[in-house]
Amino acid sequence: MAASLRELLAALNTGHDGGAGTLHANSLGDVPARLEALGALAGMSQAAVARQTVSAIGLVLHLERRGGSRRIAQLGRFELDARGLLVTVPVAVPVVP
Repeated sequence: MAASLRELLAALNTGHDGGAGTLHANSLGDVPARLEALGALAGMSQAAVARQTVSAIGLVLHLERRGGSRRIAQLGRFELDARGLLVTVPVAVPVVP
């Protein structure tokens, strides 16, 4: 799995539009730590994971299961904070009746 993160980020940073991946995390806020942990296992520095992620991934969808079906719980985008650390910033989820 760790090498898969390195390969996914490399592929998404080639300039081609579109791509997707799946990551298991408990919340939108937990995604950066999960990516950093996988990146460390793949031999990537925290800074490399952060810069590659911000460049490669435009939107994060956090899904939850409710009543046997999945729905979007949170949307977010990646940014670097003032210290250069990877963070997720929530964006508004469209209301679906």
